[in-house]
Amino acid sequence: ATGVLLNMFFNPAVFLAPRSVAFAALPLARSTVMAIGVPFSAAGLGLQFLSHVHLGNSWSSAIETKTQQQLVTHGVYSRVRHPMYTAFLLSAVGGGFLCANLLCGLSTWMIVLAGVARTPLEEAMLAAEFGESYSAY
Repeated sequence: ATGVLLNMFFNPAVFLAPRSVAFAALPLARSTVMAIGVPFSAAGLGLQFLSHVHLGNSWSSAIETKTQQQLVTHGVYSRVRHPMYTAFLLSAVGGGFLCANLLCGLSTWMIVLAGVARTPLEEAMLAAEFGESYSAY
């Protein structure tokens, strides 16, 4: 929650009041920022979209399984074990470069780390729910 709150402050500040956070600006050329930030951000957004499409009604913001939920192993889930978390990581890298500000980047990474911390909880829940099917996946 702390990362989200910091991110909600620092991201707009970089664009709306850049002088207030100028002390944390990264010395990167705009061409470097765009060349790295845009592809990473676009890949993250695309993967996030595909993850939601393939999960369909199985998606939940909470760590839970739904009644009659099935294990999704098709689409992006056939290639990446945790595509949503991978998408967050790609977007965080892209966003960090696009903001070109240490405060913005650090607050974004706090959100990513919170997602990474959820992974073992989700793994345990899915293993308990789907047993051998999840182990084989």
